[in-house]
Amino acid sequence: MKRCLLLNLTLFILSFPLFACAEEPGWVVDAEGQARIIEGDVEAAEAQAERDALRNALQYQIGVNIESQTVVHNAELVSDVIDAHVEGYAKKLEYIEKPHPDPKDPNYIRVKLKVWVSRNIHEVMEKLSNPRVIFVGVKVETSDLDERLTKLAKDRFSTTIRSMLTDSGYEIAWLTDSQVGEVRKVIEKLAGMNIPKNERIRATSELWAIGLGDLADLFLLGEVSFSMRDFEIPNPEKYPNLSKAKVVNLDGSVQAIRFDAESEATRLIIEKLIETEAKQKSDRAVRLAVDDAKPTVKALIDKIEGKMGPPNRLVVLYVKGLRSLKEYQNFQEMLSQYEPYGIEKVKGVIFDKVMSKFILTFSEQFLVNGDLSQRVKYLATVINQSLNWKVTKTATRSMMIEKVSE
Repeated sequence: MKRCLLLNLTLFILSFPLFACAEEPGWVVDAEGQARIIEGDVEAAEAQAERDALRNALQYQIGVNIESQTVVHNAELVSDVIDAHVEGYAKKLEYIEKPHPDPKDPNYIRVKLKVWVSRNIHEVMEKLSNPRVIFVGVKVETSDLDERLTKLAKDRFSTTIRSMLTDSGYEIAWLTDSQVGEVRKVIEKLAGMNIPKNERIRATSELWAIGLGDLADLFLLGEVSFSMRDFEIPNPEKYPNLSKAKVVNLDGSVQAIRFDAESEATRLIIEKLIETEAKQKSDRAVRLAVDDAKPTVKALIDKIEGKMGPPNRLVVLYVKGLRSLKEYQNFQEMLSQYEPYGIEKVKGVIFDKVMSKFILTFSEQFLVNGDLSQRVKYLATVINQSLNWKVTKTATRSMMIEKVSE
């Protein structure tokens, strides 16, 4: 998509008068598109080139008519959203130049269309503010660690990524090891652009069959490994508590992979290498290695936000004192009744007897007249008026509450 943006952005001629098309008025735009011929399938390339022209026309018109920092600074995100909704908001009126081989590169088909663009393009932009779903499945390998430390390393690293994503406001689903394996197989198939189209379609179907394809905006995958060795301490008599110190190395990478269902393809949009080393007693060394990896994970999340847009209507709610699934469900139902206070959606993401988590999506309508932090403070006041709950901490995107002793 970035390629299309760079190559085709200057190819538009805007006709300002409104033009009636189908059921509603809109704009008329001249737009070019192109597509690569794969496996000799010229017909498919012609269709894709026309779609590219529609997408470029819609993208251009959004840039002209909507003032948005997201549009200006996040062109790749806008392109992704437009690609998913182009049919409903842009239609071909006629050919200006019919599909033909590119004179500069016969491996590409080019086309130029007169395109109608709907006036309701603001609906496309609204998609940018919807919560983003990320599927996480990072494999953690260990060597030279006993069973107890292996479990500690896996749990600690997995929990760190999940918590940091949740705290940043993303809705996430955590993949099981078996699901991670299945997703990797599918992505490997889809990544092979030289395989026949019917094979890519079959791989796409597999992703849907395991219940993931219809939900994912992004897959966060990766592999990290922990290894341990003895650490020789100089003058050990001065450090009796570290006489059995270990060195723990954490090495690996995490990749953010966007899945395009329509073209049966995936693309790697972010990859972060993780390398840390910690010297301490074995348990402490594992924890320190994970803590040292947090800046890299944070940088990854920042890049995800840059690619996908901020989840700027989401607040994380931590709850202490829910001791059963029934209490958890009752509490979620209570939150769902807070619509008059600005809550549009409630999603429970973790249930634990010590600490439960919920994602609250605030209505855009309520955020018009006040920023998110003001809404959080207002909701805290409402909860504090309850006989059963009190707020112990608030921040811009998070709140902690606990049950009042009966």
